[in-house]
Amino acid sequence: MAYSKSGTLSELGKAFKRQASLDQSECVNWKGRTKDTHEYYSEIIANGIVSGRNINRIGAMKRRKSYNLKSVPGEDVFYLSRLKKSCNQHDTLLKAVLEVQNGLQCAGDKQTFLGALFLSTESLAAKEALRLNEMPSLRKLIKFLKVKIFIFDSNEVII
Repeated sequence: MAYSKSGTLSELGKAFKRQASLDQSECVNWKGRTKDTHEYYSEIIANGIVSGRNINRIGAMKRRKSYNLKSVPGEDVFYLSRLKKSCNQHDTLLKAVLEVQNGLQCAGDKQTFLGALFLSTESLAAKEALRLNEMPSLRKLIKFLKVKIFIFDSNEVII
């Protein structure tokens, strides 16, 4: 279903009111563009978060069994890895970034950390990351949250 820009912003407002964690809202995973302005849904939502000073309203994620927060010994790096590979192939970059941020909030007392998002080239999020020049608000949100994005070809990964 295609939404308008105002409909998208309305859904974001509702998400802030009803969700304990924004990454759980359906609207952050909408794919495509609005029917009226042809802007990416992710771009409109990211702009609503950044420009509306809603950064602190993202919320702390409730840890779920399908996620695992890990630290790298000797490094100030935390990363969120998904245990179910298939669940990240269809998520938007916005949803993935919000999940990393929420996972980092669960880390609590860490003063310095870096959020890292590892994406397979086949994933929707990786494809969107390669089009970030078309989404300045999403790019600004990612920079503000200090999330680093790494894209890898799963066919070339050697374990």
